[in-house]
Amino acid sequence: MKPFSEWTPAEMQLNTAMVTECRAIFGIVAARQLAESLGFPAPPDCIGEAPEMKKIAWAVQIADLAIQMRSAEIVAANESQMLTDAYRDFRRMNGLESIAEGTPEYDRMMQATKGEYDAKVKARAAMYSIRRKLRAAIDRHQREIGAA
Repeated sequence: MKPFSEWTPAEMQLNTAMVTECRAIFGIVAARQLAESLGFPAPPDCIGEAPEMKKIAWAVQIADLAIQMRSAEIVAANESQMLTDAYRDFRRMNGLESIAEGTPEYDRMMQATKGEYDAKVKARAAMYSIRRKLRAAIDRHQREIGAA
């Protein structure tokens, strides 16, 4: 890996874009790790240790996770609605008002809507994962600065 001081403008632009994209997708912590692995210089210790800077970094991380949480909630709600629509469409296409659980029609409906169901489960799992990360970040922030 080339030292940071020897990067060309094109390399600087590419590496900066990768870190920016990583931050948008995975958050500030992952972006920081990527930046270090690419060879970006670390900030001086006096900056990294400043309590105010830590508070700002935690607040940014919490805000970032909150935005991710809201996006995940929207995705989960959309996937849930798509599954409900798929169930309704199946009943309508088969001329059924309702389907009792355990019947052959129910089994066919579950098979026909498996993709929508799996997407809903995946979206909800992602939402719960981000929720746990957000709660952990808030708890750490409160512990470290003594707010309760």
